Amino acid sequence: MLKRNLLRGLALVSLAGVLAGCGASQSTSKATSSSTSAKSTKTQTKRQRLISALPKGVKSTDSDLVVVNKWHKRAEMTFNKSSVDGIEVRSSIVKPLEAFLAGAKKAGYPATIVSGYRSVAYQKEVWNQSIQTYEN
Repeated sequence: MLKRNLLRGLALVSLAGVLAGCGASQSTSKATSSSTSAKSTKTQTKRQRLISALPKGVKSTDSDLVVVNKWHKRAEMTFNKSSVDGIEVRSSIVKPLEAFLAGAKKAGYPATIVSGYRSVAYQKEVWNQSIQTYEN
């Protein structure tokens, strides 16, 4: 059960990134050239392939799957938060994350959580500090 939830979570994260790219190509300017039409068909085929490759029971329309990027902007997202190793994360991923960490350790590859939930304000602060560091 934990392994299945872990795989589901990883698949959702991967799919979100891939679908974000697919959505980007579909939302760009609508040119009428035949090459653009062929490209759109190729992207649609790739998107459908990715959706069909999701683990059993996972759908691209699952409420946990939210694409957020420059084309799909979101305000602050709200959800239940919990802590794993002192890092704040979404409560729904605690069990799969702990199973992943335990499995990695058992396999000889101990993993460390570097970052978890970041508010929009904190992420802006991190970004600005990064820019300042590089400018210095």
